[in-house]
Amino acid sequence: MDDLKNDLKYLSDIYGWGIEDKKEIWLATKDNPEMQEYWSRLASAYRQGYFPAKQNHYMRLMEWERRQML
Repeated sequence: MDDLKNDLKYLSDIYGWGIEDKKEIWLATKDNPEMQEYWSRLASAYRQGYFPAKQNHYMRLMEWERRQML
């Protein structure tokens, strides 16, 4: 659970989530435990250099992960 909290804090800093955003995300994740894996994958990808931007056509996470495997 600490890993999830750390990942969400990291993502919050990137996305600039406000208090209400954080509450909504936490409740949605609690209601949908499969979201924990998504948040972990997303935070890990950002830590490794993932960043969707105009220059990379706002590359989706799964595409970025696939390219990392090549």
